[in-house]
Amino acid sequence: MPPGSGKRKSSAQKSHLLALQTSQKAARELNKALTTSATSLASKTRTGAQTKALNETFDFLKAENATLASDLGACRMECDKLTKQHTEAEAQLNSA
Repeated sequence: MPPGSGKRKSSAQKSHLLALQTSQKAARELNKALTTSATSLASKTRTGAQTKALNETFDFLKAENATLASDLGACRMECDKLTKQHTEAEAQLNSA
């Protein structure tokens, strides 16, 4: 907990934050792989079979990236929901 923040994170919030960070890292790695594949595909002369394999890999990576982006959005929403619940519970405790 950062000094002066006045808020503690629940274990659920910590778990969701870790999942969010892990998803973000995976998304960055996939984006890097997508960029590398696209650059490689565009800059080199390839046989038809190589181009087909690269296109399939590229399509797979795009689909994986979309899935990770969706998962990341879901993690963010869940984290926001938990943060709101935590804040509301703290407010109730402080007003009691």
